[in-house]
Parts: sequence; structure tokens; C-alpha cells
Amino acid sequence: MFKNKNNEIHNKNKLHNERIFILIVCVIAAIFFGVNWYRGQAIDGEVVITVDGQEYRRLSLKQNETIVIEGVNKGTNTVTIEDGKVFMEDASCPDHVCMKMGKVSTVGAPITCLPNKVVVVIQKSQDKIDAVVQ
Repeated sequence: MFKNKNNEIHNKNKLHNERIFILIVCVIAAIFFGVNWYRGQAIDGEVVITVDGQEYRRLSLKQNETIVIEGVNKGTNTVTIEDGKVFMEDASCPDHVCMKMGKVSTVGAPITCLPNKVVVVIQKSQDKIDAVVQ
């Protein structure tokens, strides 16, 4: 048996094309994930706390702070902002799922305490009005 030269060249070209295709897919995936990661970072974000669907308070993500929130049915939640991350430090709810959500630093990722109806979300800071011209 002998090998056909054309067949060998065809196989080498096919392998080369597959490698280029895989490289292009990896580069596109890296760009996609990088853009989404960067977009989700809350550099100048603010923490928005709602209780029973009503906005309770807005806090800067830049300033370390701990506040105690009274939820529904006299339940309490302790929210802590530390080093650009927010987390539920303590909660009076029976299951403590909100505390297990960990430290959040991504825009839009909620920390939710269903029994006390407390929701904590990071949002991008709203632009402040510098001046009004008439």
C-alpha cells in the first residue's frame, strides 16, 4: 500500500483549518466573557435596599457601613457593605438563605430574604444633576 500525496495534503489543510477555527472561537468567547465581566463590575455602584417592595434606602458601595433593617412581621436583617461588596451579615429568618448568598459585588445580583421581604441589589450610580440652565 502507498499513501496518496493529495490525501496527505488534504488532511494537513483540514487539520490547519480546524485549529484556526478553534482559535477564533476561543478568542470570541474570551472577548464576550471579558466584556460581560467588566460591564457587571459595580465600580461606582450603590446598594438599593427594598422592604416589602418599597425602596427603604440607598447606600454608596464605596463606604463601609452596617445597618439593621426591620422587615415585615418585626423581622430584622443586618446588611454590611465592606470593600465594595455587600452581604447579609445577620437575619432573623429561620432558614438564613440570604446569609448564605455570600458577598455580592456584581450589578443586578440580588440578596433576598423572603420571610422578611428584604431585597438588596447593587445598581450603577445614578448621575447627579450638576446645574440647571434656563
